[in-house]
Amino acid sequence: MATNFKGYLIKFGNKEFPNEYLAIDKCKSIPNTRVEIEAYRDDYTQDLTRVTAPGKKTKEEYYTKEDLTLEEKIIIQDIMKAGLVDELQRKYHVTFWNEETNEYQEADIYIPDITYTRKRIDKKNNTIIYDSIKIATVQY
Repeated sequence: MATNFKGYLIKFGNKEFPNEYLAIDKCKSIPNTRVEIEAYRDDYTQDLTRVTAPGKKTKEEYYTKEDLTLEEKIIIQDIMKAGLVDELQRKYHVTFWNEETNEYQEADIYIPDITYTRKRIDKKNNTIIYDSIKIATVQY
């Protein structure tokens, strides 16, 4: 069975995020989240009524591989900048693989603050080694 998958999970602007920098087995997707505005049960019949917002939004978590070097982190940051729409709002334009529709979807996303955990300094190679970095995305 052929699919539309082109070998990447997310693309910032026109730059694919390289799979070799990802810990694929840690990456998570909550596709097409529905937002419930109101829910209630009828007092007599106990039938449930739900009022749901029409838009569906996807949330994702991408984790980088362990022992990421400073140079690799800079490459990742440069790839992400290719999709930057608004630096102050941390708004990016991306294309991502939607697990519910099994298709790529374009969207504007917000990336919450990223925590960088330094594991050690590699004096031999004059670089910093980082723990896995979580990059969360929330669709606008």
